[in-house]
Amino acid sequence: MKKAPSYQLMILEFKKFLKSTGITQQELAKRSKIPLSSIKKILAQGPNSKIDCSINRLIQMIESVGLNFFEFVASIQKKQQEDIFSFTLEQEIFFAKNFDYFLFFHKCFRDFQTPQNAKKQLKLSDKIYWPILKKLESFQLLEVLPGEKLKFKVTGGIKYLADGPLQDVILKKTLKGLSDYLLTGSVPSTLAKTSEELMSGFLRVYFGKVSKLNYMQFLEQLRSLHLQLAAHCISDRKVLPPSELVDVTWGFQLANISAMDLMLGGA
Repeated sequence: MKKAPSYQLMILEFKKFLKSTGITQQELAKRSKIPLSSIKKILAQGPNSKIDCSINRLIQMIESVGLNFFEFVASIQKKQQEDIFSFTLEQEIFFAKNFDYFLFFHKCFRDFQTPQNAKKQLKLSDKIYWPILKKLESFQLLEVLPGEKLKFKVTGGIKYLADGPLQDVILKKTLKGLSDYLLTGSVPSTLAKTSEELMSGFLRVYFGKVSKLNYMQFLEQLRSLHLQLAAHCISDRKVLPPSELVDVTWGFQLANISAMDLMLGGA
């Protein structure tokens, strides 16, 4: 049975529909006969907010602009499925042992780099460059066209195998690079610099005590926020040109562990 999309995701997709069709909030209020103040409140809520909107009101809003609610939900579910692909276990094992192959694929597929630019950034010699292309082709991930152009045979975001070998390697390398960045402020020379405003990030460390209920609720909000951010990464990449995209990295960690015990353990 397919899992129904969250209220947050439905409202996010509905807002995209309104923008694409040019329907204003005032027009929506008129069609749905819902007060404009309520419309503004519902559409202004963030991805990790508790949506203050009943299912009946949500249906009323969606169907007032000519959409069928159940078809709208089904289209979101289909989009979620189509926007995700996974490597096979064989591929993950290979990429974990030959990480340059994965980095090359990622730079071309996710970062829009040409094969030549990816080769240059990763400082690959011809001796490794051509075997990489040949291996990725044998994995049915892409096809090499004349002029060293690539035609990808996969689309959407990458879903790594749970507790798989590749996810473990990526996590360790990412956390090492992120910790170095947070401690020193230095970034790899290949990172494209953006404006100071965009480069500013957010980091907070907090430890305390909270009720089990609040702990579980906040954990669920973090999971929801992660899914929303991941969905933006996939959808924005599909509809916006590379020049309008910026690199982002995030990591959430909320655990039933005493930070003081961690600090003592690291002493």
